[in-house]
Amino acid sequence: MTTSSGIHPTVSADEPVDSYTLHHSAYVTRSALEDEIREVFSDTWQYVGPLEKLQNPGDHIVATLGGTSVVVSRNVDGVLKGMVNICRHRLHPVALEDGSSKILQCRYHGWSYRLDGSLLNAPRCRDELRLNKAEHGLVPMAVETLGPWVFANLDVHAAPLIGLLDDCKDFVRQMVQNSKRFTFRGQTISPIRGNWKLFVENAIECYHCPLIHSETFAKAFKVSNGEYISQVHSNVATQHGEAKVIPADLPNGRNANGFHFLFMPPNSLIGIDDFAMYALRVVPTSPTTCDVVSDMYVDESMPADAMEEWVSVYYAKTIEEDVEAVERQQAGFASGAVPHGRLLPESENAIAFFESWIRARTCR
Repeated sequence: MTTSSGIHPTVSADEPVDSYTLHHSAYVTRSALEDEIREVFSDTWQYVGPLEKLQNPGDHIVATLGGTSVVVSRNVDGVLKGMVNICRHRLHPVALEDGSSKILQCRYHGWSYRLDGSLLNAPRCRDELRLNKAEHGLVPMAVETLGPWVFANLDVHAAPLIGLLDDCKDFVRQMVQNSKRFTFRGQTISPIRGNWKLFVENAIECYHCPLIHSETFAKAFKVSNGEYISQVHSNVATQHGEAKVIPADLPNGRNANGFHFLFMPPNSLIGIDDFAMYALRVVPTSPTTCDVVSDMYVDESMPADAMEEWVSVYYAKTIEEDVEAVERQQAGFASGAVPHGRLLPESENAIAFFESWIRARTCR
């Protein structure tokens, strides 16, 4: 093979770069992850949790964006506020978990903050340190909602989230409309022995579905070539698969909508079908590991037994199968024996889109 442009030292100059995966080193090295924390996670919109958990003043949720802990709270005026979850004293977190409280207080030395992030009290500082409280509030960040989903961006001046969806507004509007019948059920955190990008890439293509998910996802939805629709837009990717299995009668004569999916780079994925809905983010924990933080929502109007089977088989089991594949794949990238994988231009178009997005930010 000839060499091209230095981005892919073993890629043919006669073929487009996006027909190859990123170099194997992007999935295993500390330097690659450090680049991504700095260039990918520092100024992008990422899903942080369900709006349902932020209904009342004092309610707050905690999440991790890249390597930074953040907290989103409902202020006393009813407005959502987002802050970096790091005390301005000695950098301990001010909130350890989701909950509800009148203030946010660091459990290390007791510095406390109002729900809008402004500093309320710093013990002993009046006697020992001339501290300007106005300059020592929690670092602010941007927060927005999309239907029942809350998103945050470490860049407090980030452009509005909705601007990313200009060329798929109708698709997203339908997802938001469909989401209204769902209730938040609970959150799971799944540690995975695989690079965060590998899980994302697995989630945004269904080329693997007929084989790996033959008794799970592929049994519930049409996933054959030409049936499962994967579209790449300017800033996001969407997917749709028609339903094959309806385990219980839909209420009020409702027609089956099948599976709708939205991917917002770098790491936010939302899926909705006729029975359940999930929203998740993939959080890197090391160059070769990640956590998948998944919020599950259910349609409580559906029969309980049918719902339990649907969630356990067509979601939980499907994710188990994906995790197994990703962890085996990680070993292949870690070996370094094959510098790059290949990508199918149609069946894996969302991966090509995602990796091009990564390359543009990291110059990889």
